[in-house]
Amino acid sequence: MKVFLNDEVVRSFKVVKYFPEETDRINAIDISPNGELLVSCSADDVVSVYSCELGVRTDAFHTKKYGADLIQFADKDLRVIHSSTKVDDKIRYLSLSDYKYFHYFNGHVKKVVSLCVSHKQNTFLSTSLDKTLRLWDLRLPNCQHVINFNFVGRPTAAYDPEGLIFAVGVDSEFVRMYDSRMTGKAPFNTFKLNREKECEWTTLKFSHDGKIIMISTNGSVTRLFDAFYGTPLHTLTGYINNQHASIESSFSADSRFVFSGSSDGRLHAWNAATGHKICVFSSNHHSSLQCVKFNPKYAMLSTACSDVAFWLPATVNVDKIVSLLGIFLYITCSRKYKLNWFEKNLLETADEHQELNESQEALVCPSIPYNIDTHDTMSIHSINKSPGSTDDPAFWVPPIQRQSSACPSDCNIQSADESVPGTPTSPTSSHHSIALSIGGTQQQARKPSIPENSRGAIHLTIVYDPNAGILNVRLIEAQDLQPRDFSGTADPYAKIRLLPDKSNVWQTRIHKRTLNPVFDEDFVFEERPNIIGRRTIEILLYDFDAYSRHSSHNYVIPTKCVKNMSDMPLWEKSEAYYDIVGFINSISNAVQGIKNTVYLEQIPVVQNLLNLFEKLSKMVDDTPPVDQPQRFGNKAYRDWFQKLQTNAKDLLADVLPEDLHPAIVEISVYFIESFGNPTRIDYGTGHELAFIMFLCCLFKIGALTELDKTIFNSYLIFVRKLQLTYRMEPAGSHGVWSLDDFQFVPFIWGSAQFAVDSPIRPNEFLEEKVINEYKDHYMFISCIDYINKIYVSNDFAIQSADCECHVECCYHIGALALHTGFETPIFSQVPDEFYDATSVTEDRNYANVEHDIEFVDCEPDVYQPK
Repeated sequence: MKVFLNDEVVRSFKVVKYFPEETDRINAIDISPNGELLVSCSADDVVSVYSCELGVRTDAFHTKKYGADLIQFADKDLRVIHSSTKVDDKIRYLSLSDYKYFHYFNGHVKKVVSLCVSHKQNTFLSTSLDKTLRLWDLRLPNCQHVINFNFVGRPTAAYDPEGLIFAVGVDSEFVRMYDSRMTGKAPFNTFKLNREKECEWTTLKFSHDGKIIMISTNGSVTRLFDAFYGTPLHTLTGYINNQHASIESSFSADSRFVFSGSSDGRLHAWNAATGHKICVFSSNHHSSLQCVKFNPKYAMLSTACSDVAFWLPATVNVDKIVSLLGIFLYITCSRKYKLNWFEKNLLETADEHQELNESQEALVCPSIPYNIDTHDTMSIHSINKSPGSTDDPAFWVPPIQRQSSACPSDCNIQSADESVPGTPTSPTSSHHSIALSIGGTQQQARKPSIPENSRGAIHLTIVYDPNAGILNVRLIEAQDLQPRDFSGTADPYAKIRLLPDKSNVWQTRIHKRTLNPVFDEDFVFEERPNIIGRRTIEILLYDFDAYSRHSSHNYVIPTKCVKNMSDMPLWEKSEAYYDIVGFINSISNAVQGIKNTVYLEQIPVVQNLLNLFEKLSKMVDDTPPVDQPQRFGNKAYRDWFQKLQTNAKDLLADVLPEDLHPAIVEISVYFIESFGNPTRIDYGTGHELAFIMFLCCLFKIGALTELDKTIFNSYLIFVRKLQLTYRMEPAGSHGVWSLDDFQFVPFIWGSAQFAVDSPIRPNEFLEEKVINEYKDHYMFISCIDYINKIYVSNDFAIQSADCECHVECCYHIGALALHTGFETPIFSQVPDEFYDATSVTEDRNYANVEHDIEFVDCEPDVYQPK
């Protein structure tokens, strides 16, 4: 049987074998190349061997006077090398069959800090605190080559999968690439990364496909970069490392996922392609989880601290086709299962997975990775109700109307002491109910049977992880819904919550003009195992009506929600907050390495927005500054702003398609606030934030898509014209925290443009030649050019010095803001005026599109809303 890893399968991993505290703290673990054995070495000098196939600890050996800190499988599965911790710093070659040493490798005079074996070349690398790297042949006791380094910190090294190239990380800043066949030569390439300031590199690894290099640190950050070009790819954060320990990270065998431990004993997982965190696992480990290894052959993960745990994906297929009998559904699930240990599940490669899909001989969903004996019950209780009056919004399933807590006799509600729901597999791509055989081939595909009087069907899966206390409901699709308008179609969307808690409501996207919407969205609820059996999943399916009274899409004029500092904690936990953070993060990722002048195909809304700024610019030309004694704040701006307020809704009506015009009443407020304050005649980062909210709203209502990221530069050009024309004052000074006193977002997105293939070094930013050449290509250089324009005076030398201070500070902080990732909200890295001070945030208005902040409490390290 083969298992193809995807996000859903990774989320289903759980501890299935646990070996509690049989030794002292475990220093290192490794898995044999054939995936059948695991070896560990601990602080009490014990080397233990585990069978991955049987799921048992098979043997243990005491190294006595030598000690063991690092350990790796060597040329044979029953041979290992380990570093020593006591009498000397030699590396020893040990047989696990009779626990005898073949020989030792003598050379290092200080602690060995990394080992890496090339099983294809029968060689290995070692680095030490004596600032040397040594290349060894497993068949010979003598060192084959030595590289000396003159730097501060610990070196780390790793082979690529073929053993032809090895990479060496030095000084927590440089990665040097060597050809292992020409060991006497200098490195053929050197990658310079951002130097770590608060931690140092501890481990360097190649992905199994050789395309990515991962660097682990003794801080709370892991970095991924391109192994061919040295381009930074992703920064993985969010895990705890308060002990400054060497916490290990591991690629999955297909190189598509990254797993890392944490000081709190939890396991974190990321998608290596996107850098997005998939989930956080609770574990049986009660101390710092420092050792993590993914099996090179099988769908199995091993972790260790003072104990060892084996993890497998618990993907049991419980996909259900649930008919809507014109009604509302109560769904409770109970699943009892036991695990039959480890069926050899070879990991399926992406190419094999694609071939199987094209041949239609296997399911798209992953196969069951081990045998499971299941006894499940599902009870569905329906109440046939219809809207009581025409005042109700148009929908298929009205809200539940409870008369009492009593349940009819045919409703099988599970008690709290019954087993919690099991973990289903991901859905199939076909919209049918699929029966699975053990081999994972398609045995039966049938259209769900829908009664004649029904209003359609819902396809969903339910996943519950009792260890983490997380319930995942995946709403896949609805089928054969009834038309709701004269065109014979509808605009369906769904809302889901876990009763009796009615405040935590999730909502899908709106799907336009379809009776068979494919939702494909996940919704996560946190619930303790002892009460999950008493919870009811409520799914309401609605037809979107822009003029209905339904709260989610009844557009209203935004009102002030953040009024003082006591409201800030509520704002920080709101979904609107994470929407804005995610929006900034998304665009930062999209503009990496992309110049302003790169042409992107534009959808009509984007072109309409560009035309809108041309209209606004013409309004400025038609409202010239007036002569006045004041140096700053030309009063003609108030006339221009009055024109903006009067014409804003008409201007936005020309931008948006007709079906989105009802949203104008709400989003126009953010739009108007994006261009300054008419009373003070000033402009600052708070107004810039309003425009970010305006763009975020356009994304949320579907007017813009993820690829439409070109509009902000036009906004930036226009507000600069406003500032220069009307001599607007900055709404608060930011000192060296920002490129200028008016803007801050160009600091974030401008540094993102330089993250890939930057043609400019930091010390070149102020050169006139560089500014003239690149000001139209990069947002950052455009800001430097603008600073020079607004600071032209007799004291230009002084202003240039200030500008240089700005640039130097902002460049480095900008790189930090980009490369430390956005797991920690971006607002923690911006000036107080932009985020924490009520001088900016208290003036922001929130309404339905940006969510009512008092109803949402997100926990981003557990779940990021889609």
